[in-house]
Amino acid sequence: MHNQYYPFDIKCKRMMMKIDINAFFKLGDAFFEIHEMEDGSIRMFWRKALPERKYAEYAGAIARKYYEGKLMHLKELILTDEYKKEMDVISPINEVLLSDEELCPIIELCNKGIPDDYKRIGGRDGHSYDIWFEKSKRYSLWCWVHESLEPVANVINMLVDKAGLDRQRYGIRVQK
Repeated sequence: MHNQYYPFDIKCKRMMMKIDINAFFKLGDAFFEIHEMEDGSIRMFWRKALPERKYAEYAGAIARKYYEGKLMHLKELILTDEYKKEMDVISPINEVLLSDEELCPIIELCNKGIPDDYKRIGGRDGHSYDIWFEKSKRYSLWCWVHESLEPVANVINMLVDKAGLDRQRYGIRVQK
């Protein structure tokens, strides 16, 4: 959902990693991006989505405010500057500076990635996590991961903590 409905338009040298937390049961999803900036610094950007029901209400309000009487598909609406401006108010993009200590595991994870043959744990309820590294495929994880992915879980939980989100609701757990 992140790329379409909650865009990040960060001016940077490169996007190193992004993580979408697809929240279960009426919580708003959370989206994170790690960018290397033009000055060489590395920064975390995040935003929290509205719960799906609230999103539909706000998207409808935006459409009525700017495009009253015009039939417009949601796919058209989300490309407009007006939509992006309103979403930045409703769901602001937050920027967080990370310490060198916090950056080390992120950089290590970005450099190593996730092996294609990682041991998967799956379930039907709970959050799911989609992770992309610079120009890589998407990796999908469930809310519990095998202990071999503990470094991934540590990075996700650190980002959740830095964003001030409730780890019990948005964090990922390691099964040992």
